Amino acid sequence: MVPRFRYLWTSTRHLSFDHCAYHNCKEEAAAFRVDERFVNFTDHVLTLHENPTIDSFCLYLNYAAEAYPDYPQYEGGVTEETRRSNKIGTWICFSARRKVKFLDLDFLARAREFLHNLDFPRNLYVLPSIVLRCSCLVELKLASCEVRLVGRVQQRSLRKLFVKQIYLTDNKLADILSGCPLLKELSLEDCHGLRKPKFCSAPSIEVLNLEKCNNLKKPDLAQSDKKHLTIDNSGHLELVHLELVCPNVMILDIAGRIEGVKATNMSSLVDTSLYFSHYFRFS
Repeated sequence: MVPRFRYLWTSTRHLSFDHCAYHNCKEEAAAFRVDERFVNFTDHVLTLHENPTIDSFCLYLNYAAEAYPDYPQYEGGVTEETRRSNKIGTWICFSARRKVKFLDLDFLARAREFLHNLDFPRNLYVLPSIVLRCSCLVELKLASCEVRLVGRVQQRSLRKLFVKQIYLTDNKLADILSGCPLLKELSLEDCHGLRKPKFCSAPSIEVLNLEKCNNLKKPDLAQSDKKHLTIDNSGHLELVHLELVCPNVMILDIAGRIEGVKATNMSSLVDTSLYFSHYFRFS
């Protein structure tokens, strides 16, 4: 390498760390193991990084050993040393201090492919509260972690929020949205705690995707300006009955195992797509 370019990587504005780079994640045994080389490499890169700001930070690793400690196939997952030293929290705080704009955190990554026969994880990695106070974030993706609200959410620049396999109650979601005044797109997948979520605290949302939230009953969109609403219950055995009041929705997509939909006040609707894998009733 030409000497003058040797340390150019220390100024990169895009950082991505994927533990699957150190083994074949298509094999189940490998998917449940985080190689210490990955931990050491991540530490090394962040220690030598010099740019005061970064545009994106992505972290993909398996934390299933913590979620299911009694399952022998998770032996060799995230090590006790890594958990004890809170290295993961240190990495995430690094991105927040560098005023990251795009943050993507997935704590099951490709190991998720082998979890289809197990219960919904309840004891995954606890997200550092600093993430919900990153005022520079424009896009945030969170998957398979626990979100605890400490103080007020302050994400004044956030435009897109994607949440996957995270237990959220209606009230917790409302508190998060109240701190995202500019949010335009919201996607919630496998968030089983949601039943009658209210979206009035985030009137700026234009695109809302609700996927595999199998306890969803009556999303409240009466006082929101949502333009595009997608509800997809594919992949779940339980049937869902929905009640919808969404006067400003222009595009409506509904799919999956839906028992019935009661829709009222849909005066703005101009396009709809309905695809059901079970007997369906619409009124």
